[in-house]
Amino acid sequence: MLLAYVTRIALGAVAALSLSAATINVYLSPPGIQDSALAGADRETFDALSTGVRGADFVSGVGTYRLNGSAALAIVGADEWGGANGSNYSALGKQSSTLGDVQLDLLGPRAYFGFWWSAVDPLNVIQLYSAGSYLGQITRNDIVGFLPGNNTVTSIGGASHSSSSYYGNPNNGENPVEAYAFIHFLASPGVTFDRIVFSNGGMQTGFETDNVTARLTAPLPSDSWVPFREIPVTITNQLVPEPATFGLAAAGLALAILRRGRRTVA
Repeated sequence: MLLAYVTRIALGAVAALSLSAATINVYLSPPGIQDSALAGADRETFDALSTGVRGADFVSGVGTYRLNGSAALAIVGADEWGGANGSNYSALGKQSSTLGDVQLDLLGPRAYFGFWWSAVDPLNVIQLYSAGSYLGQITRNDIVGFLPGNNTVTSIGGASHSSSSYYGNPNNGENPVEAYAFIHFLASPGVTFDRIVFSNGGMQTGFETDNVTARLTAPLPSDSWVPFREIPVTITNQLVPEPATFGLAAAGLALAILRRGRRTVA
């Protein structure tokens, strides 16, 4: 009787610990998809903006881009490097002729962020922040490491895609050596982000983005999305363990409670 009660306590402790795990879950849309199609989302397509380089702050549909003479953003017409479905896109680096990071302050804390990442270049890095605290990042190496040309990736619903189908501009077939993908960042309950930083670090290449989307609440992942990465995040200066480590810790706690229960029964 007592052992059964202690067992329930242990299982409850494991469940409670599971609920405390904080992550940003990252997904990719299927090859060729260039928008999130999410309802109730903030959105910036860049289509209503005139082409050219912007070197001063501007308020977009998703928030304020913080720009200056060393961190500018170019609005570019569709070409081999970008332009979802043949539209305008934004870029920093080669197109803006600046090296500085571009900061996007969202309209407020958001639990979802996504964009079409086209012509993924070696120096591309995206970082997420909350109230000034760094949460995590994704780099070009993460993308190409997940999408080698001879690999197969599988969606939540079980659909398989050749990773090679992510390479090349889906609108015109150009630039077959670089990846093009819509990327989704979903925060787990209790986690939000309010600032996105785009970095390129060179002017030989660019960081091209389009259909930038943010949402107050995280949607349920679509069955068509491909699980890509899980980023553990820090809450109140405590790093939540990776899922495997977390599971071991929870199991250890349960075992300790059970052992104590057995000693009590004896």
